[in-house]
Amino acid sequence: DYQNAQGDVGNARNIAEKFMVDKVDLMAPCTTPNTLATIKVTKGSKMPVVFGCVTNPVQSGILASVDKPTGTNVTGLYGLPPIKQSFDLFLAIKPNLKRLGTIYNASETNSLNINKAAKAEAQRRGIAWVEVTVTSSAEVKTATESLVGRVDGLVTGQDNTIASAYEAVVKVAHDAHLPLFAMDVSAVRRGAIVALAQNQYQAGVDWARELAVPVLLGKDPGTLTPVRMRQYDLQVNLDAARAGKVTVPASIVSKAAKKYGH
Repeated sequence: DYQNAQGDVGNARNIAEKFMVDKVDLMAPCTTPNTLATIKVTKGSKMPVVFGCVTNPVQSGILASVDKPTGTNVTGLYGLPPIKQSFDLFLAIKPNLKRLGTIYNASETNSLNINKAAKAEAQRRGIAWVEVTVTSSAEVKTATESLVGRVDGLVTGQDNTIASAYEAVVKVAHDAHLPLFAMDVSAVRRGAIVALAQNQYQAGVDWARELAVPVLLGKDPGTLTPVRMRQYDLQVNLDAARAGKVTVPASIVSKAAKKYGH
């Protein structure tokens, strides 16, 4: 039974409450906000919760630890994108990168975690980190436009609000000939130049095979140690690079799991 909360935590809570009434065998929330809403609804029950699409479950308050079984009704799959390696790619494509702009929804815990890690990495490399926050997809285009002329590159993390209006980010970046980088491989197909991040399909396979299926077959989720995402993909979009007035080195293109454009 697949239900979409449309980025609304209230909707997520209502969906989880409906699943409780329906007495489903397992809840599998995707993203940090949906997971937090589900855990709140199922607290004190024996309803199994096996989450996915979460960046940092400890920092967001989902779990106390990822190093051992939870001892509760909750376990799941998690992982941050490789921030350091991502910056290596950005700088290989635009070596003179001095000011990097980003937009994100500060109410999304996963976005806060990625933004914090990315900002620290940028500062270590002497790159100014210019951030603009939004509260809804309706603000994405204006927020992106506000960065034009202030930065020499854009990067997006893994933010549900931004993803819901990503075409607006792409149009503004391409029209301004600003290189647009990402930390989510699904953004590359939509117009970002490059991303190194978890393979979402394989993450789904691991989520099911290592956690959800064992629970459905009778395992107590509290006895299963959370699983970290292990497979990362490199994807490039050569048409997006052309729009951003940069060239992707052949060494990066040759390693890409997927390539878009010519």
